Amino acid sequence: MEANCLLVRPWVAVIRFLALIGCSIAVVVQLNECTQKLIKPPVTTHTRFHVNNSLWYPALTICREPPFRTEVLQKYGLGASPRYTSEWRNFPWGDVTLEQLYSEATYPAEEVFLLYGLNGATSNVELSSSYFFESGACHTLIPKATTQEAGLSVGYSILVTHSGIVQTTTQDSTGLLGWHVYVHEASETWTESKMQSLGRQEALFVEVGEEVHIKLSVQEFHQTNVGKARLCVNEIDGGEVRCAERCRWEQMTVDGCGAPWLPGLDLPDCQEYNHTSNLIISYLRYDECHSPCCGCAASCRMVRYEALPITRTPFPATMSQIYVFFNSRLVTLMEERPAYDWSSFLAEMGGSLGFLLGLSVLGLISITEKGVEVVTARLASKKNKDDPVTITSRIGSTGMTSLVGSSISRPRKSSTRRSRRSVQGWFRSEQALQPSSSVV
Repeated sequence: MEANCLLVRPWVAVIRFLALIGCSIAVVVQLNECTQKLIKPPVTTHTRFHVNNSLWYPALTICREPPFRTEVLQKYGLGASPRYTSEWRNFPWGDVTLEQLYSEATYPAEEVFLLYGLNGATSNVELSSSYFFESGACHTLIPKATTQEAGLSVGYSILVTHSGIVQTTTQDSTGLLGWHVYVHEASETWTESKMQSLGRQEALFVEVGEEVHIKLSVQEFHQTNVGKARLCVNEIDGGEVRCAERCRWEQMTVDGCGAPWLPGLDLPDCQEYNHTSNLIISYLRYDECHSPCCGCAASCRMVRYEALPITRTPFPATMSQIYVFFNSRLVTLMEERPAYDWSSFLAEMGGSLGFLLGLSVLGLISITEKGVEVVTARLASKKNKDDPVTITSRIGSTGMTSLVGSSISRPRKSSTRRSRRSVQGWFRSEQALQPSSSVV
């Protein structure tokens, strides 16, 4: 029985050792995974609804359709659209600049808007105009004030006119007569490049002779920089879309000249056919900037407006009435948040250590105390061995003690032996003096 126990015990020790090694490896792997999640935590999106006390309206960019005066384009040897590069051979280079062409062939704001306003006042809106290659002159209404209420009476009210319908309707036109209405964030500029707009705009078309009621809803999205390679910023000069558009324009201008539809490049307009043709081809081919896109940062806050036409009713010819408004103050907020922090790290590690190694906080404290005691004792012993003064004093003290002990103990042992010997001698003498039994 004892022999069997001796054979079983080593195997039990081996199994325990292997289990300890396996659990320790599992703890190390778990610790590495938890550390990686703490450095680059996963991100979750939380959605909630919020009722705003004030409402910021979006910007509205309105582009006329058809965008160009056909008679002016034909006057300079062009077709119904400037996208046909072969027709630019007939353009009178040297006599007319591209800036003059777009100024004469497009429709200014005075020929598009009859009335416009926000919350019943024109002063609440800022009007700006820009040239675009295919869309001609587009006009943007930017809100300058907020509203505390929702409803048709406090939203945008726009009355537009479409003059010269007969003259601009040709076989080369699209057949649509009206206005393209683009709804986008006020801090972002509109671009006719669909890829570059990043899905931040809503597009509608309003035909001539109709009244349209457009209902707005808004979604606000907040990004976080935690665990992301591309960092976002809170404020971008001109907006993320404008930065990417300017970068795209800089990448496509290979001949050192620009055009009226490329503002902000500080380049002269192209003045010959080859340069203009190359610029148009690059503009149509490259619909977004190439990576890394001139270092343009993403915006941490993005607002997307959804526009839904709810009614379309007839309106007097050559004009159209557009109402854009919120029907409620409810805003959908989507926020990115880190899904792993220090509390999650400690909870996960505590569970792993307790389950795999049976450790707890008190156990770790006890192990730490014993380790400190062992280290302290070893340092103290090493210090005593290396210190000559301590060694000399120890030798002196031990020597005196041994001498004192020997001087006291030795006399005691000799006196005891002597007393024993004296007693033994007395008994022997007494036995010698007594007569033997045989003699008596």
